[in-house]
Amino acid sequence: MCRMYPSSSYYHLNSRCKIYSQNSKNDPESAILYDNSNLLSSISLNNHNDLILHGLFNDKYPLHIIPHPKKQNIFINRISYDIISDSYYENGFFDKKYLEFWDQGALYYENLIHSIHYSDDRTYFKRDTIALLPENSDVSALIIYKFDYSSYETLSISSLNLKLNCHDNDTGYHLIISISTNSHFKTSSSSITKSYLKNLKWNIIKETYIKSTNERTNLPKNLTHFIKKDNKIFYIKAEIIKKNRINYQKNLQLFPHIKNNFNESSIKKNFGLDVIVELSPISSYILKNFLLNFNFEYKKKIIGTLNESKGSIGGLFNDKYKFNVLSIENMKNIYTHRISYNVITNAYYENGKTDIKYLKRWDRGTFTHKNIYYSLENKTDIENDILFKTLSVDKKNHPAHITWKFDYRPGNFYINSLKLKLKFHHSYNRSKIQWLIKLLPTRKNPNSEFKQIIFPLQEKKLQNLNYILNLTEIVKDEYGFILKVKMIDEKTQLFRQDVNSYEKSLFNLSGDDFDMDIEVELKPNIICEEIKEFNIKDDDFLFNDKNTSNFIVKLELKNNDIYENNMEEFFYLHSQILESKSDYFKALFNSKMSESQNRFLILNDISLNIFKKLLLYFYTDHIENNTNNLDDWIDLLYASSRFLVPKLVQICELFIRKFVNFDNVEEIKLIAKTCDAMQLVKFCEMFEI
Repeated sequence: MCRMYPSSSYYHLNSRCKIYSQNSKNDPESAILYDNSNLLSSISLNNHNDLILHGLFNDKYPLHIIPHPKKQNIFINRISYDIISDSYYENGFFDKKYLEFWDQGALYYENLIHSIHYSDDRTYFKRDTIALLPENSDVSALIIYKFDYSSYETLSISSLNLKLNCHDNDTGYHLIISISTNSHFKTSSSSITKSYLKNLKWNIIKETYIKSTNERTNLPKNLTHFIKKDNKIFYIKAEIIKKNRINYQKNLQLFPHIKNNFNESSIKKNFGLDVIVELSPISSYILKNFLLNFNFEYKKKIIGTLNESKGSIGGLFNDKYKFNVLSIENMKNIYTHRISYNVITNAYYENGKTDIKYLKRWDRGTFTHKNIYYSLENKTDIENDILFKTLSVDKKNHPAHITWKFDYRPGNFYINSLKLKLKFHHSYNRSKIQWLIKLLPTRKNPNSEFKQIIFPLQEKKLQNLNYILNLTEIVKDEYGFILKVKMIDEKTQLFRQDVNSYEKSLFNLSGDDFDMDIEVELKPNIICEEIKEFNIKDDDFLFNDKNTSNFIVKLELKNNDIYENNMEEFFYLHSQILESKSDYFKALFNSKMSESQNRFLILNDISLNIFKKLLLYFYTDHIENNTNNLDDWIDLLYASSRFLVPKLVQICELFIRKFVNFDNVEEIKLIAKTCDAMQLVKFCEMFEI
């Protein structure tokens, strides 16, 4: 986005500079929300036959219909977009977002960015506007949405209303709003192309071309007449076309809203896009059956607890996005993870994979940020016309910062090492930028504070400074950290890079192209060998086999531990198995004790249930699947510690960890100390605040 200052004219984009357009199909994000409880798009309504009963938004997200509040036998669905929160909302529920980020809610888009349009008066910032703008002023831009209700066999669209906001301000652009109802034209993840868009056969709803005005244009439009009988699918397209060859310095604004006029309580009054669809039954008989199957608990479900996303998780980025942690070949119990940012592509990448973006947009990948904006800067001298992309301080004399949060506890990891690689365009920028790091709070360290990161001194003022900082000493054996950058001068620019120098390598990034590169080496917080499937290892050593046994254990049962009305239980075992798994039995068989000589041992202070689990583990490397409560695991930990079975101690630590909470953490820590389960002791000490 080009920025205007009070005493200067607009910067303009270099016409020979290549600005790469993006769309939702060929530029995907790989990050998956870990906890989507604040997104309505995670909800699916099912009928009594457990069949999926929802529409589809952009072939991806479920559309949920609800009964019309006033019209009988009519259902309604509403999708609304707010530019300030950069979120979509469904069916008038404004306390929970339907989707976050404008591009996530688009079927297709080209040459659009979410940015601030700065007003001519930069003194009080009263007219700064947030909108979707063309990234390259010389190229047309568009966005397309798809609404598909074909899964409702008994319903069809009976009414369609659209409201759309735009602002021209004498830009020389032409806005065309169109609709397509080609329901027979099916899509796939690879079919969104120019020919596909052309085949949709668009009908123009409205054309706006406002000359010499400063007024915003609202487009309230009843589109019902475009909907044919039994129609269930439609597309909406907003296309920004440059009509003149004049190099206009301002762009048409799509979904604009004045930044300082935003009020959370009035969000529903300020939608830039608002689509309201009514659906009616095909016949009264079908309506009756449909109503019997329809789930009217929609509002109750969205207010209640929603299902969390499933799948493995190596940690969380900014409490929101899943980390994909990788194992290291030929290194046991050591893992690696990497997050990188490039200012030219304005995207984050994970684990060095540059063909797909982990997160698009700098602010999307932050934990917090204040007074920072992403800018394009054109610098002209006698020989060159250079375009830079950078993160800059927005308002003068206001504090500016960004933070990123790395949390590996959800993946059950501790940090083994941490390297931070940074690029600075000039030594002046380095001196005006302060980097800090803070550990995530634990019971052991509840009041963690930011510590300044010290950079090596530079003797000369240099350009293109590269730093590789080893921060292992600060974070080793911790489960996470927050990285913070403070910009203490309004002229400071972070991650400033020349666009032209990246033209050839933009889609072939390497490790040297990242402006920020964070590499973390990890180890499990509880190391444990993999538990094998239930499998008898050797037919010569069958559990409880009198014919081959060479050692007997008699278990004298307690009064409350009676098994088949007997007060004692005999186990026919093999010394080879016992001493291979237990240092207790190994020491016993190597001693001159009577139990070793007689090959007979009496036990009376362990329960039958736990002792059987212990023996079965000796013979099978397997823990019975009915060990599913904390008390059983605690008892098994005591037995593992008593009979000196280190591998089983680790297994108990691993499973007990899942039961630790704020109420029992101190008690479990004491038990772990008693049993010499030091990994579990540390886990309790590091338990998250």
